[in-house]
Amino acid sequence: LHDTVEDTDLTFEQVEGMFGLEVRNIVEGETKVSKLPKLAFADYADEQAENLRQMFIAMTDDYRIIIVKLADRLHNMRTLRFMKPEKQKKISRETLDIFAPLAHRMGIWQVKSELEDISFMYLYPDEYKKVNSILNRRRNKIVDTLDHSVKVLKETLRNDPTLRSQDVEIEVVGRTKEIYSLWHKMEMKHDRNLDHIADLVALRVILTPGDSIVKATQSADSGVWLCYHVLGLVQH
Repeated sequence: LHDTVEDTDLTFEQVEGMFGLEVRNIVEGETKVSKLPKLAFADYADEQAENLRQMFIAMTDDYRIIIVKLADRLHNMRTLRFMKPEKQKKISRETLDIFAPLAHRMGIWQVKSELEDISFMYLYPDEYKKVNSILNRRRNKIVDTLDHSVKVLKETLRNDPTLRSQDVEIEVVGRTKEIYSLWHKMEMKHDRNLDHIADLVALRVILTPGDSIVKATQSADSGVWLCYHVLGLVQH
């Protein structure tokens, strides 16, 4: 529904009548913030991009509005191949400077990474191909390293007496550094040697405290000490 009022004769009142006030507010809020990127100048200075991101958040009473906007932008990026080249670059620049950082701020890592990689592909096609080619040549080694590391860490956490005595669910996942993030780090270091990138692969441990821990501490931070405990196990 996010574009219906702008693109058709449908009114916000009709949206409310069919779907309720809550949906109307989200649609109306998305319509309002969708005009913000058009306020930007041709070149997206860092300060201006940050101002726009702040305006998005300040004008939004319901964070679901930003999530709808991010989902809309992600869909646009996935279909960008049908646009003219100059339009592809303009939208990609806007996405990289405004929407990917917004997704990062919202903690939606998967959306942030995909927005960055697609934008990178259109803005710097040659660099994208080079980095992607390097990663593809090493993909088997990377996958083997991740699989082995996940297995070792899972075993370590599973056998730890402290964790075994707690009501906590443990999940270990591995990831490879995204193409844009990898390129950006190489540019910052002025080093194109992939062997010098320390966090090409990484592991993430997610701890979900059970009801007994939450009730005992009565705190949203009830699992923090467990996180530090796991960090200690990793470091040692």
